[in-house]
Amino acid sequence: MANKVAILTGASAGIGEAAARSLAREGFTLVLAARRADKLEALAKEIEGRGGRALAVPTDLASEEETRALVRRAMEAFGRIDLLVNNAGYGKAGPLELLTRDDARRQFEVNLFATLQLCAEVAPIMRAQGGGRILNVSSGSAKLATPMVGLYCATKGALELATDALRVELAPWNIDVVLVLPGTIATEAFVIAQEDSAHLLADTKSVYHPYMLGIQALLNKKLKIARPPAILGDTIARAAVAPRPKVRYIAPWEAWLMVRLVPLIPARWIDRLLIRAVERNAVHS
Repeated sequence: MANKVAILTGASAGIGEAAARSLAREGFTLVLAARRADKLEALAKEIEGRGGRALAVPTDLASEEETRALVRRAMEAFGRIDLLVNNAGYGKAGPLELLTRDDARRQFEVNLFATLQLCAEVAPIMRAQGGGRILNVSSGSAKLATPMVGLYCATKGALELATDALRVELAPWNIDVVLVLPGTIATEAFVIAQEDSAHLLADTKSVYHPYMLGIQALLNKKLKIARPPAILGDTIARAAVAPRPKVRYIAPWEAWLMVRLVPLIPARWIDRLLIRAVERNAVHS
């Protein structure tokens, strides 16, 4: 993939950081985007130290102008864009009743609106080049809505449907649009979500308090069996270089199992299982 240029969002940690290393090994020149400039610069320096090429572009994807500037910087530096990996994601946990419109807006801005804007920015560039590839990183949460993270699930569900539409819309110009669907991966995103929701958890008088503690306990159990980000980094690289990519890449295998089984289970059964799991772990004072 020599001379191929890739924009990668959410590149400062977790899946994005792992994907950057995997794509660099495949020969991609990388434009790394995230909010944390120090981590981006360190990653770019690491990649270049191994003989690769990387440009760090600190970007807040909640800003329409910064999102637009990311594509502009990539074109100014390298003159082309062959791959866009929309990996950045943000989630704030909490019951839907207690989350504000601003909470919802922030999650949709990063997880959906910025992704769609980047797709729209790179589409004419890729069309003029004769083709390209877009990888949108979703989540198992798009397939199974979980209490206390309903907004995040909604953003990923919307992203999946938008990706399906975009795949058909851009097909006439040889632009592949692929969905990458991860299972439970050990990343900082879980820690950040808990930190941003700490004020809700601190309200011991809330009727939701015992159940939020229950969800937190379930999450901590889940993280103990979470897979390392490198698994998804390699999956993203495979999707990037495949001559004829699949519509969906699902990893690890547990995620594939969930994606296939959940639609076969009656919704009321799933509801009961989730309610029991939350109540079993709820901490009542």
